[in-house]
Amino acid sequence: MIQRASHRILASVLGAGLALGLAGCGAAGDTRIGVAISNMDDSFVASVRRSIESEARGKARLSVLDGRSEQQAQSEQLETFIADKVEALIVNPVETGDATSIVFRAKSAGIPIVLFSRDISTVSINMWDKAYLVGVNLQEADALQVQILAEYWKEDPSADKNQDGRLQYVLIRGNTKQLATEASDENRKEAFDEAGIRTVELAEAVTNWTRMEGRKRMAEAIAKVGAQNIEAVICGNDEMALGAIEALKVAGYLQKGSYIPVVGVDGSSFALDAIADGSLLGTVRGDPDSQGRAAFDLAYALAKGTDPAAVGWALSERKYIRIPYQKVTRDNIKSFSR
Repeated sequence: MIQRASHRILASVLGAGLALGLAGCGAAGDTRIGVAISNMDDSFVASVRRSIESEARGKARLSVLDGRSEQQAQSEQLETFIADKVEALIVNPVETGDATSIVFRAKSAGIPIVLFSRDISTVSINMWDKAYLVGVNLQEADALQVQILAEYWKEDPSADKNQDGRLQYVLIRGNTKQLATEASDENRKEAFDEAGIRTVELAEAVTNWTRMEGRKRMAEAIAKVGAQNIEAVICGNDEMALGAIEALKVAGYLQKGSYIPVVGVDGSSFALDAIADGSLLGTVRGDPDSQGRAAFDLAYALAKGTDPAAVGWALSERKYIRIPYQKVTRDNIKSFSR
């Protein structure tokens, strides 16, 4: 308990230092925006943060804090922003299920808030007219992942290792809410059915979205079901996919002709490198640059009291900006910068 508390204190101290370091960097205006990030070690989230910072240059003063994947630390950081009377908040929640309390706190303080994440209930956003969401369509991501696997499965007869006509896969997911998990499972099933592919889920692991946890859970799955029986690995983000690849390499796969396709989500630069070298079959890119620019543009408009609908992004139901996913494989990787 003492160790966990010390971690929270350290996260807050490090975050506070970072906030002070960025507060006046390249800023021309006096508009102050607090940015709370779930975990800057997540390469995709870090890319969104860099986009926010780039878009803010010459317009606003940012304070950026890292929650280090600890909800209590992020909650304390939000209280700091509120006490400092920032004019808008941009939040990437550590726990998406806590979005309701985050929006409620911002509303109570009268501070406009923009959330960005893979999975946030629209119920939270609808609590307040100055709460907005920048996100993606998870159903689209699930369908595109299946498309990548379906193309591989149909083009390579050796993909069906035991020749039983069914794709045996391991699923490594992040720690999302139960409803989101069920929806993703249904999305995946529908996409496989549409592709005409029968499947068997050999093992499922829940992680905290990190590469280290992805490697650990993949190693456990290999020990449980045997790598020779795995015909694909589906991962909830690129970091977990890269961890799974590391575990497969330790098991003797992804080299010397022993191949198991792995797919991820996000389109991080590390994932694109892995696609280029052939260790990652593909990913689904969530366009972090657009997400970051959209999040800042909304927050800035709200802070200035201008109409968010006039910032140039398509708003659905006047509350949400949905950034389309893009399928990335070796066939089109040259279209994406790394």
